Amino acid sequence: MSHLVMIVDDEKEIAEPLCNYLEGSGIETVDFRGPIAAIDFFNKNFDEIQLVVTDFNMRESLNGLDMVKRMHQIKPVPYILVSGSLAMVEDPYDKHQVARLDKPYDIPSLENYISRLKAAS
Repeated sequence: MSHLVMIVDDEKEIAEPLCNYLEGSGIETVDFRGPIAAIDFFNKNFDEIQLVVTDFNMRESLNGLDMVKRMHQIKPVPYILVSGSLAMVEDPYDKHQVARLDKPYDIPSLENYISRLKAAS
């Protein structure tokens, strides 16, 4: 696994089409419905993760930004934060943030961010 992109969103109807689209474009993905499982995977596979695309608001105890904060304790990783209400989010890790996308977002635009990141690595 190289250039693996993690998709973390508690809404299956958002995560699965995104993964399918990216994989159809040759980008390997792994998706999670919540931050706890995503953190567990990240802890075991952090060297393979190129990018995390995460929803901000999720039903578990952690939001997307809190999840990224925990991941950064292991290894700083670029990420894209997605939500319908990002204007209110303060982000202490913005130097690692590739983009903030409001829902609903344009999947080809997201693919463009990922492709640029792949080209830079």
